[in-house]
Amino acid sequence: MRNALVVVLLATLSAVASDAPKQAAEGAEGKRAFDDLTAFYADTKKEPPYKPALTDLASTDAAKSKAASAYITALFKQLYADESNGRSPVKRSPFFGGGGTSSDARDFRAKLAAAFSKDAQGDGALDAALWLIDSEKDPRNQPAGMDALKRVKGPKSVEIFRKLLQQPHPNASVAKSVIEEVAARGLKELAPEITKLCGHFRTSVREAARDAAPKLGIAKIPDYKPEAAFSPWLEQELKNIAGMVVVEIPKDAKWMHFALSGNKGGKGEGEFSGYVLDEKDGTYHVVDYFGTERFLSKNATATGKTETGVTATPRTLAEEAKALLEVRAASNDLSSLSRMGMATAQFEPKFVSVPEALVAAWCFTHGDKASAAALLFPRIDATADDRWVGWVTRDLLGHQYFQKMLVAFSHARDFPATLALAKHLSKPVFDDYNYQERTKLLAAQLAKREDDFKKFALPEPAKWEELKKTLKRDEQIKFLAEHMRLLNCIQMGQPGDVNYADPQTAQPFSRGQGMVGQGTAVINPYNELTNMKLEVADMAILAPFLADENFIPTFSYWREFHSKRTLHQVNWVISTVLNEAAKRDLSEIGIYSNLDAEGKKKHIDKILDWCKANAGKTRDQLPDERPKRNTGGARIDAP
Repeated sequence: MRNALVVVLLATLSAVASDAPKQAAEGAEGKRAFDDLTAFYADTKKEPPYKPALTDLASTDAAKSKAASAYITALFKQLYADESNGRSPVKRSPFFGGGGTSSDARDFRAKLAAAFSKDAQGDGALDAALWLIDSEKDPRNQPAGMDALKRVKGPKSVEIFRKLLQQPHPNASVAKSVIEEVAARGLKELAPEITKLCGHFRTSVREAARDAAPKLGIAKIPDYKPEAAFSPWLEQELKNIAGMVVVEIPKDAKWMHFALSGNKGGKGEGEFSGYVLDEKDGTYHVVDYFGTERFLSKNATATGKTETGVTATPRTLAEEAKALLEVRAASNDLSSLSRMGMATAQFEPKFVSVPEALVAAWCFTHGDKASAAALLFPRIDATADDRWVGWVTRDLLGHQYFQKMLVAFSHARDFPATLALAKHLSKPVFDDYNYQERTKLLAAQLAKREDDFKKFALPEPAKWEELKKTLKRDEQIKFLAEHMRLLNCIQMGQPGDVNYADPQTAQPFSRGQGMVGQGTAVINPYNELTNMKLEVADMAILAPFLADENFIPTFSYWREFHSKRTLHQVNWVISTVLNEAAKRDLSEIGIYSNLDAEGKKKHIDKILDWCKANAGKTRDQLPDERPKRNTGGARIDAP
């Protein structure tokens, strides 16, 4: 079960890379690590020579020890970076919808950490050990740094221990190990730090400190008071969690419990609690404990043959904390603590839920530390790392708001609402959320696209026919490519995909219409380009538009209750048109996406060279080199 939780928490390391892979560590050893891992990813039998370097860490030759230290540290840094930069592709689960499970970078980093734990000796091991302790996020690898640190003696290690005790390491195993090592060495100068940890919020750390106290001459062990156990770090963590909710909650907002009736078996049925922001026109404006904004009618309303109503009961946050503790104590089924019940719960860690994290944060920010401690501390004890509660809350709220942002962008074409959500997801409390960089890019693009669907719009079919008469063929291609950022396609089924050939309308999509293409028809630039039957000379005109990385108001997904969303780009559509016309993967968009600016320019030049070399051929004369496999209608060239 613990391994499964680690996979969930490390999912952010598999985010789509926005920049080309770079050398993660400076200097000659950093370059060596980068090159050695390049060869390893191409052939996993060619492992970097880490074993001789581990031996050299303890060498009496200072230069040799220094080089080995730099190389091992660089390997750790590069392997960590390569999980998210595209150099080490994610291994996919064989099960439908299973997503990513691991990567060669992660697997080899674990192997290197295990060897380091066993063999690293001397002061030469310090840099890599501290990297594992301070920067590694996989809790299975962090203790390896502590194992090596235990073998380092002298004043330097004592100061490291002091630092690790003053702000205890978030990994429970590392923190406990530090305390035990301090006790084993009898480092009485660190007694004040150990005394403070006797009141730590995590049980294993607190107990380790209490066991160590007599060995360090600590005569009086302070009583443990949960409400006084919040460290400055944890206090800030709870403030951050409260700050993740997208809607600002007034200080005088009432906390209420709601029960919905009717719609048996549907999403409208259930119980939940939240803040009432406003009561107007017979409607409760609520932010519930999932961080979701809702509008609930006070009066029963007819819905087909059933009737839906809302029962609202006042509660205190302390009563809510107690109720959540009872839910967890009563059953292993925690689906009621997930936003869409079991549908979303199956993809979420079990050690904490958004309601538990938010209610604990709200209790704390309202001054009820006792209720916050009662709800939160057992959730922290259930993790390997103190940070997991915050990370999970960040990701689950991030997924919810990211999906809402995509709907505003694509379904509603509401740029102000899109930007508001993007701005929220760009806040520091969402740092390291795997879609944050994509969100920031979209926000930056939309700031320059205020005229989209207004002055800058797709023409109606009749007007396009008139306009074509005034444009040469190359001008028509450029016009269509320039307007491709307006391509608005809606996924209608799940599992499924979007169809770039969807009918386009001047008005945004409305789910109530039940289908796309309802409204004033406008041209589809993808269809128009496809219908032009592009020749090689036309491809040379279109190829430079691979540089257009604007997002289009189109996203796809596996299931609505799964977090993954794919926001499409102009150059993905251009790539599809080019490859179809060229009868081959001419664009190689997957390669292009991982290049730096200079590399992308050279990549497009390479395509233009191909166009020049094949200028004498007609479309029909081009050999068909498209993959001979059934793709089920899905695009095979988009990254």
